[in-house]
Amino acid sequence: MYLADSLRLISSGLSDHDRETLPSRIVSHKVGIAEKILKEAKMYAFEKSALEMGGSMKISDPVQLHLVLQSALSVPEQSYWLEAKGGEREKALSHLRDTILRPHAQNEGTPYRTGVLLKTIEPGVAEYRPIWNFAGGDPASRLRKEAMKALERDGRKRNKLERKALSEFLKLNVNCGYAVIDVRHEPNYPTPGQFLDLVHKGDENASVCYRFATKQNSPTVFGQSLQPWEVTRIAWWAYCMGSMEGMALHFNNSDTDYIRETASLGRQVSDILAEAESNMSGEITYIAAMLSVLAAETGKRNTHSAIATVDRPEKRTRIRRPISPNQVDQDRLRIISMNIHDRNIMRRARTEPISNPTRSGRLRNLHFVNGHLFRARNGKMTWRRPHWRGTATGQATLTRVL
Repeated sequence: MYLADSLRLISSGLSDHDRETLPSRIVSHKVGIAEKILKEAKMYAFEKSALEMGGSMKISDPVQLHLVLQSALSVPEQSYWLEAKGGEREKALSHLRDTILRPHAQNEGTPYRTGVLLKTIEPGVAEYRPIWNFAGGDPASRLRKEAMKALERDGRKRNKLERKALSEFLKLNVNCGYAVIDVRHEPNYPTPGQFLDLVHKGDENASVCYRFATKQNSPTVFGQSLQPWEVTRIAWWAYCMGSMEGMALHFNNSDTDYIRETASLGRQVSDILAEAESNMSGEITYIAAMLSVLAAETGKRNTHSAIATVDRPEKRTRIRRPISPNQVDQDRLRIISMNIHDRNIMRRARTEPISNPTRSGRLRNLHFVNGHLFRARNGKMTWRRPHWRGTATGQATLTRVL
């Protein structure tokens, strides 16, 4: 089930009784965000091949990330819903997560599906909020089962839709806070060495990032102790990203109500806020990759497109009050994957080198270049199809260029 479908079930099927029984502000927060996505956002679900296409980009420093975001966010005001399987997204885009402050902690699990509600405000500016759910087997699954059993012990009968909606509601997580990306400025970022100089000079933001990265440096978090240069790199990325999305989250009235009610149930506000901030870790690079895939699709409409887009048709029913999940209206959802024709070209190109004509200048060994997304000189995201580069010299080469 797509996460968009789960949101629709919650919006349409959560009973009035459960809305009154469950903590009201938590219900209002989750359902409100779900309905905002369903009503306002262009909805996209990324398949594994499309994620791998996004992961073909080369982002090795903050300047490259900044320029990619500038290109991907050069659109008018619009809301987007970008979802994928949690494990597939994490694996396909793993090498772009050089920016992340930390990996998953021991008490965290990989979400079943994860999405981002992103709204562009103006070219170069956007706000975003992550939403995710679990299918079971995560650390909190036992607590959800106990909560479900406790709610069912009230003796009230629920139809299939109400029971499914309640189950999906308990699995759903909506971050209580959002971040604002602003890449309108020129990408003028320090080198790692210059960043260390800022730390030594007592720059507040640089020092905060360095202390946090140092604090996170333990085998419990990373599985091993990091080298000093690795700590510096993590802190440097965090500092540079602070110039792209700020050093703190933003909260609306619904977020504030959610935090207050969650705190009234026994959690510390400081823990709630720390968790909300950690939930944003790495999302900016995922957003850059997925929006770049969509931007490349837009730019290729009049020629061959590497993107295969399927518009899932809306399913409408005549039942005024549905009682089963399959009677709920189905939102239009665009399924994004790599064009199968382009993938076949990639496979053939690996085994069918093209003989290049003799040319003057320095000769390079014949080597295969994977298809990849890149930012062209005109600032647009473009898909370069797989191809052979260089001249056959009789010597085999295993060079792999991304």
